[in-house]
Amino acid sequence: MAESCKGRVTKAYERSAADPIAVRAGEEVTLNGREYNWDGWTWLWCTSKAGKSGWVPEAYLELNALRASVRVDYKAIELTLTEGEGLQVEKEESGWCWCVKQSGESGWVPSRNIVRI
Repeated sequence: MAESCKGRVTKAYERSAADPIAVRAGEEVTLNGREYNWDGWTWLWCTSKAGKSGWVPEAYLELNALRASVRVDYKAIELTLTEGEGLQVEKEESGWCWCVKQSGESGWVPSRNIVRI
């Protein structure tokens, strides 16, 4: 998805972590071998130098054995969603969308839980 657009929540969602992994482009992370397939996209479990762990889209990583270099700034913050609420959809990556709620709160939401309007 190239441009941002409006969206609406079709299925409620509860965020999974209050203090998720956040990494900067060029930062090195440790891979522990856990891999997850989300709607056809690969996510890898990573640990930052700060000691925080979480899922990172493989597309955001340059892999090197048990370590990886982060290609872009990434923060794994998710939004809690209520069915029917409106959002601004900013970008999509690996089955998730970066959205902004009407309250101004921003974070990732599963693509399958929203519809673009």
